[in-house]
Amino acid sequence: MGIIGILFPIFNIEISGKIILVILFLLFFIITSFAVSLLISSIFHKQLLATEVALFINTPAFIFSGFTFPLCGMPAFHNWFAQIIPFTHFLSGFIKLYQMNTPVVNVLPEFFKLSLFLIISISGTFFSLNHSSKRALKEFYGKGELA
Repeated sequence: MGIIGILFPIFNIEISGKIILVILFLLFFIITSFAVSLLISSIFHKQLLATEVALFINTPAFIFSGFTFPLCGMPAFHNWFAQIIPFTHFLSGFIKLYQMNTPVVNVLPEFFKLSLFLIISISGTFFSLNHSSKRALKEFYGKGELA
């Protein structure tokens, strides 16, 4: 939001598309990123390890997004890695909305890919937390019987 509300006006970057669609798409990406981070933190219980995993995924995000170098020119492994980073799909849709002024229909593939990240992350988080809570209850009641 700071980019759209502060940096774009300071540097006179014109938004060709509808600002409300750009903001809604940005908010959807933020929700998706939050869900992915919840999944990471629910799987890796140590804070340092969860941070390292998140950094491993997010550090190359800008390089593999296709913004600095086209994805079609990358080796197959790098292209595959770019597809498992939500930022790749967000940036493609964001550019289509704010710079190209494309209809919303043209951004649906990116929206569905981000939705897939969101659904998988929320499902994985619930599964991980359910598994962890069952294990914790089993350990708690197991120790209670011994005492």
